[in-house]
Amino acid sequence: MSLGFRQGEFAAIIGGNGAGKTTLAKLLAGLLRPAEGQVLVNGRDISPVSLARLSDTVGYLFQDPDHQLFCNSVFDEVGFSLRIAKVPPRQIAELVDAMLQKLGLFSVRERHPYTLSRGQRQRLALGSILVREPGVLVVDEPSTALDYRETVQMMELLAEFRREGGTVVMITHDMEMVLRYAERSVVMAGGGVELDTVTAELPRYL
Repeated sequence: MSLGFRQGEFAAIIGGNGAGKTTLAKLLAGLLRPAEGQVLVNGRDISPVSLARLSDTVGYLFQDPDHQLFCNSVFDEVGFSLRIAKVPPRQIAELVDAMLQKLGLFSVRERHPYTLSRGQRQRLALGSILVREPGVLVVDEPSTALDYRETVQMMELLAEFRREGGTVVMITHDMEMVLRYAERSVVMAGGGVELDTVTAELPRYL
């Protein structure tokens, strides 16, 4: 496979179960390392880069937000990575409150994450990534177990990230959201790329 993504692009990775979509996503985020070949971010091989350092550039949103949530409050969840980076407490409070307002979660900032709805937890997990301002966001099935309203909320947050100059690589089965938000679609099968096209042309091949 030889595949690249441009800065500011919103790309969808689609394909059947076992096509290799999640494996590709984890390679992009550094959660898996390639047995051969290279994964380049901003032209640099990520193999020698630690996962902690790479996460400043590439954020990864798991399909299940509960795999990313571990703090005792919504506020602490978003602020965790900032504390690790030794950001001053006052600045952390400002950044976290601004992010929670953006996510529509400010009113539940003191609650435990697991008391929130699935859609709220998904947005919280996303906020814990976005607060570090990565340039690339890899999201795995962002609409799983969400109703239509929650799905649109999530997709609008991704679209806003893209409008602000970020790159979105989205793994999904939700073709309605692909057609609505992604400008480019990559169809995978058997661990390789079967089709790479602008999304507007995708219906011709379906």
